Amino acid sequence: MVTALVLRVTAGALFFGSADLVNSIVNSIALSQGKTIGLPYFPAIGVFLWFGGVVAVWSPLPLPLCLKLAPILFDSLLAVLVFDLANRLTPRVAFRAGLLYATSPVALLITSFHGQWDAIALFFLLLAFGVREGGDSLNRREACFGAFFGLSLLIKPIALPFLLLFPRRRSEVVRSDWQAATSPLLTLLAGFGISTACGYSPADILIGITSNSVKGVQVFGLPFAPILSNLPLQSFRLFWIIPIMVFLAALYHRGSLGAADTMLLFSLLTLGTAGISPQYLLWPLPFLLISARLRLTLRGVSWLLPPAALAKPELLPWVHASGNVLLPICTLTIAVLVFRSGWRQARDQRIQSGWSMGRTVGYLIPASLFAAIILFVKLMIQESDLSTRLSEIWKAIPAQYALHVQSWAPAVMLSGDFGRFGEFNVIVLLALLAAIWCAAALRANLTRSP
Repeated sequence: MVTALVLRVTAGALFFGSADLVNSIVNSIALSQGKTIGLPYFPAIGVFLWFGGVVAVWSPLPLPLCLKLAPILFDSLLAVLVFDLANRLTPRVAFRAGLLYATSPVALLITSFHGQWDAIALFFLLLAFGVREGGDSLNRREACFGAFFGLSLLIKPIALPFLLLFPRRRSEVVRSDWQAATSPLLTLLAGFGISTACGYSPADILIGITSNSVKGVQVFGLPFAPILSNLPLQSFRLFWIIPIMVFLAALYHRGSLGAADTMLLFSLLTLGTAGISPQYLLWPLPFLLISARLRLTLRGVSWLLPPAALAKPELLPWVHASGNVLLPICTLTIAVLVFRSGWRQARDQRIQSGWSMGRTVGYLIPASLFAAIILFVKLMIQESDLSTRLSEIWKAIPAQYALHVQSWAPAVMLSGDFGRFGEFNVIVLLALLAAIWCAAALRANLTRSP
């Protein structure tokens, strides 16, 4: 965790980020003014955005870093969780799997540069299935599974398709499924209640989530757009995603795929068929690591978010080709290889050694402390001048964002632009890190024995 935390905090402090971080800052200011914000998620992210603004006002930390604190914390915890889950499937390579996630250019780019929140949702999703498939079917284990699953949905509803994995297989010994079904419902109801008290409409939230799921943000364009551009169906993601998940869930309940493989395949097929936003690139990575299939990720260069320097007219056709054709081909190829491997083994990937509930508490301690700090700050802070001071900090930052380097001096917010193709820039550094990471992954030999 220390390695992951140091890398993410350093990168998050030095580099401003992306357009999404600008939106997060604007939303943080709006929340400090008592307004509601419109995001295609449940309002849980708004809590982190508000807290980031408070930290920026009452500490010397750079404003962009303050908005990245929550993703950085949970992405660092996710590196430990990857180690823990891999340790119960393939102990021989568990440490290397955790270290590779901690140093992953994908995770670093999405969390510390892009400032996205997917790592938090993925953390609770993996923790939920880690607890559920870690041993005997105790009532409290099922309840914890459902609660963690509900928390994942409250952060970002990327786990919504995996509701189809809730019923236990007929071959599994189950005392009762009601705890697993009730816990996420109670968690979501609590989230709805709090959001309603804060002025949000649960109905509007659900409509926004559905609308975003149908089309969503497609930064690179649609898969195979040059070939399928005349098909209106291509622009509606749900028509592609729902049949995919139903098919994979059927294989899971037949015992042909494990839970990790099912979620991995869904992530890969989503990338390959439903349009791409950069944060989606993070979804398959922890599943590839815990299932010891990391070498499959080296078949495609899917980690790099195109910088502003690639927006030149002469380069755009190549960028569009990468997003519309090459990246979907890579992810679909990996999906085929994973499917063949999972089908050939035809065994459940459940953790064979037990997952103690004390281990679960170990993961909840830092998350609970973070939540307690936010609650304490909310109760103690005087918000009368919060929005004014936060707006002043934001206005002091020059309107040149992207991959600029932050200065720790409050009066000099930016000390250089390293987002272009120069002798020293972040693109070259990330490419170098990716090359080193791929070499380390090859030497780690993270392939599961047949």
